[in-house]
Amino acid sequence: MTTQKANPTLSYFVPGELLFAFESAAAPSMMARSAADTARSLVSHLESRSLLPDGGFDFGVEKGTRIFRAASLMVDHPDRAGVLLKLKLANPRALPGYLERAVATVANDAARNVAGDAPRLLAVSPNWLAGASQGGIGTGGPGTTPSPAKRAGEFKVSFLSSVPSTSNGVAPDVFVLDTSPPLQETKDGWRIRDAVQDKSAFSAHPLGEALSKPLQPHPNGGLRSADGTLTMIQVDALGPDLFAGLKDIGGHPLYAAHHPAYDMSDHGLFIAGIIRQIAPQARIHLVQVLNEYGVGTLASIAAGFARVARSLQNGKPASPVIVNCSFTLALPLPGEAGNPRRPGHPIAMLDQAMAKLIGTAEYLASVRRLFRALAPFGLDAAQCIVVAAAGNDSSPEAIRPARFPAQADFVLGVGALARPTNGGLSPAQPRAPYSNLADKPQSDGLMVLGDLEGVFTQRFPGNAPNPFGFARWAGTSFATGVVSALIARLCAGQGLTPGQARDYLRNLPQGVTSESEEIVLIEQM
Repeated sequence: MTTQKANPTLSYFVPGELLFAFESAAAPSMMARSAADTARSLVSHLESRSLLPDGGFDFGVEKGTRIFRAASLMVDHPDRAGVLLKLKLANPRALPGYLERAVATVANDAARNVAGDAPRLLAVSPNWLAGASQGGIGTGGPGTTPSPAKRAGEFKVSFLSSVPSTSNGVAPDVFVLDTSPPLQETKDGWRIRDAVQDKSAFSAHPLGEALSKPLQPHPNGGLRSADGTLTMIQVDALGPDLFAGLKDIGGHPLYAAHHPAYDMSDHGLFIAGIIRQIAPQARIHLVQVLNEYGVGTLASIAAGFARVARSLQNGKPASPVIVNCSFTLALPLPGEAGNPRRPGHPIAMLDQAMAKLIGTAEYLASVRRLFRALAPFGLDAAQCIVVAAAGNDSSPEAIRPARFPAQADFVLGVGALARPTNGGLSPAQPRAPYSNLADKPQSDGLMVLGDLEGVFTQRFPGNAPNPFGFARWAGTSFATGVVSALIARLCAGQGLTPGQARDYLRNLPQGVTSESEEIVLIEQM
């Protein structure tokens, strides 16, 4: 087993990098312009608002500038479109002072009425680290480490038997923004580079069966399974150097309290397997926005949402769209910056001025507007839904609030119930001790089983062998996969829209937690 070492460098965000969210000209006009022209236009707008930093920005893709056209038409302004711009300060140490000035300006700019080609600045934020990583800076990784399992048991969804099926159901597209397993090219196509020793049970699993055959290039990019139900898009297809800011100049990861961490490449695959079991009709798109240790940035998440946006036709989904976000931002919530969330767990210390700033109502409003700009809903918000993990940094002594993006106002947040020690789940099923509150307000969120068996093809932590290709793993990440799958199942089998499916799950009379979260009872047998 590799010995873990103390990490000399920790951070909450990529040093000096900022994301700006703009509302700009309507999509056809905007798309006709080059990315460089768009960036120049938006930087000129920052200059007009006196928002050029001391020392200026570092321009060029290799220095951190990037355009994310992550939203099509804006829900509130159908003649306008959302654009995200990433910029890097020439002097990273100037970020706290610059951000304070920018947040004060953005509140006024976001409230302006504009028309035509004139842009409007909606939000500004550091390029926060994001992920599902273990041993990170305090926002919680999976509730447990993966351990070998002989199978992935079938799911029992008893309440679906009382919902009449319909011929009007439509197979949904489920985008899993997450990690992606390593691939290798063979003469027959691409295969997952796995460590499974006995593939007999693995190949009988509905996702394992698809992965047992070579993946072929997809006309729209990425690779897809022979049956066409699984598409895998690696991070390189989303843009260059999206993971470049995750280490310091010495090669140390910015996000880990200790290094090396264990390989989490199959985190997204585990979730895809849950969805395939519960909603076999769904088309699954596994989009890599997190590295092999379960870490990305707000920018890599934006690139994943941009991929979702490109799948829409003129800003509108051809079928129900569910976006599974089993990760959290490293953004500290009000009142907790600089305070350990677990006893003895070292975390990065923020500049005092910045720690104060990110707890203000103005900054949190900016973050919410940024997530709204990320979402590629266009004018069909009812046909698209984002489902996100609440986070795993609670303890029996203190339940933490839902983290972003789960607590964003248009996102369905999900917390985790504990696996029963004997017998089936009940309306009084306790929450998992690691689970944060499901949403904000918590009554908007859902609580489902988060301790599950699923597909796992890599070696286990400590380089332990992988006998069967399955693991037992726990966390709000996997509870989120269950909720995404249930929504997909209701869309395909009962003809509901994602919004109707969400409301159906919220209104099930299956109990509530002591913190007023709705419980959805589902078992894995």
